Amino acid sequence: MVEIVGAKIGTIITNKKDEIYKAIQNNTITEFLDRTRMQFMAACDFGLNWVKMANGPTLFIIDDAGNPRNPNQSFVADQD
Repeated sequence: MVEIVGAKIGTIITNKKDEIYKAIQNNTITEFLDRTRMQFMAACDFGLNWVKMANGPTLFIIDDAGNPRNPNQSFVADQD
């Protein structure tokens, strides 16, 4: 499971939901950025903005099967 906390749009890195939504509609997302990567960049002392993004809200989750999920959904294991 990967927590997505930001996105790279062209050369701009952001965690603003409205900008990311527009970029998805315009197909201009370069990559999605996960919390682990943001924490690493913050630990490398690249600046306060990296720390804020590492500690910011989860925008969505990508599960182990590669499916995007709402971070507010509860995860319930399949029962056989």
